[in-house]
Parts: sequence; structure tokens; C-alpha cells
Amino acid sequence: MRSFTRGEVLCALRAGLAEGRPILGVCAGIGLTAKCAERAGADLIFVNNTGRFRMSGRNGLLAKFSFGDANAVTEEMGTEILPVLAHTPAVAGVFAQDPFKRMDMVLENLKRWGFAGVQNSPGMGMMRPAMAKNLEAGGLGFSKEIELVETARSMDLLTAPFCYDAEQALRLAQAGADILLLNLGLTAGNDDGVEVPPLGACIEEMRAILAPAKDARPDVLIMCHGGPLATPEDVQRVYDAIPEMDGYLGGSSIERIPVERAIINVIRDFKQIAVEKQEESV
Repeated sequence: MRSFTRGEVLCALRAGLAEGRPILGVCAGIGLTAKCAERAGADLIFVNNTGRFRMSGRNGLLAKFSFGDANAVTEEMGTEILPVLAHTPAVAGVFAQDPFKRMDMVLENLKRWGFAGVQNSPGMGMMRPAMAKNLEAGGLGFSKEIELVETARSMDLLTAPFCYDAEQALRLAQAGADILLLNLGLTAGNDDGVEVPPLGACIEEMRAILAPAKDARPDVLIMCHGGPLATPEDVQRVYDAIPEMDGYLGGSSIERIPVERAIINVIRDFKQIAVEKQEESV
């Protein structure tokens, strides 16, 4: 895999946008997903511990819990995924609140291994106000993710952080984020029966989230992820409704839901095979 500078990645993304091609990011939980994504023309490959849980048949929300060292998991996944990529930049998920690691050293290692950028995954952005306030008071809040973006930017790493509301988006833009990923939560079609808001409501929500950030930083790129965005048709509706939307990041919509359906269908097809019943000999 070749290495990429932040400038090279942004130049390629903006060139595609100028030709009318929105950015497509793919969350890869396994090497096969990354390999197929590159072959199909994905612009960015995202590697984080959510993908590891997702592709082990578990709920991606487990990435928010202490079932492992999130940063170590990303590093381990990198050894599986980076070698199968020939020409697609990869973005690493970083747990910025990790109290046992120096973030500058974590980022330096990720850059040395071949990651072109980072994002705040897992992060604290989806926490409710009371919990978010307590985390902030304890030095474990969203401010750590702002610091992550600032440090990564100083190291010439691409930054593509998740955000969940207008305040977070504005703070990340002011910190120098290259891409804001508007996270709408778990993806529709989840076999756990998770309910998601209707697409129309999410479109209005995304407009409200991105407006202050775009006012402050007109050059910041905007992408969407999760919630009711489960098909290409869903994403097309977003592009039609929000001209400022530059791209889409798919996780479950690309590597889990299609795989679930394909495996179930092919096994059912195999189970339909019949042979002539043989009479038992006496």
C-alpha cells in the first residue's frame, strides 16, 4: 500500500466532486470488505473497532463499551486491512479519551503504518447532555476529540470526525477538520430491530447541523452516515435535497446488510436442491 499526504487525499476528493462524483467512504471491518471496496472504486476506507464488532455478528454499539482496547483493535485491524489496499487512502478510528496513551504517539504510529487520516471513533458525541457534562468535567469529554483533530492536523493527517449536532460540527470545523461526518446513528435494516427517524426529518436535521459549520468554514467537506441512509436511493435523496452534501460513509449499508442477505439467499438456494428419493432396501 502506498502512503498518502493529507493534501493528496483532499486534492483527489475535490477533483471528483468537481466532476460530479460525490465522495464514497466505506467502513471495513475485515480485509475482504476493504479489498472489494477498492476494486469497486471507493474513495476512502475507514477502519475502526465498530467494524470489528459488526463483522463478528454483534451490534456496532458494542464499540462504545469497554470490551477491549479500542485503539489497539484499530491497530490490529490495520495489519489485516492496509496490506490489501493498493491505491486507496485509509482513515483510522481513534479513541481520543484513552487515558493510557499519548495521542501524539498514537497518531505518529498510525501515520507510519500507512493511515492517511483519523476520525473520532469511538467517541462521546452521542452522549446525552448530563452524561456529556460529567465526562467533560472528568477530562473525558468531546473536547478530547477536538484536541485529536487539532493534533492530527498539525501532523498533516486527514481528519474526518463524526458529529451529532450543530455545536459539535462548528467546534470541529473551527479546529480544522477536513471532513465533517454527520452521524445519524444506527443504520436502518438492522436485524436487531432498531428504529430510526424518517429520512425527511433527518434531512432537516442535517441542514441544521451543517449550516453553522459551513458559515464558519465554507471549505469544509460534509458527508453523511447511518440512520435511514441504507440504500443508494436514500443517499440520492439527500444529495438532491442538500446541495452542500459532498459524500456518504457506509458501514452496515455496505458490508453487513448486503452480506447478510447474500449469505441467507445462497444458503436457501442450496437448500432447495433436491435429489431423487431412494427406496430403502429390505
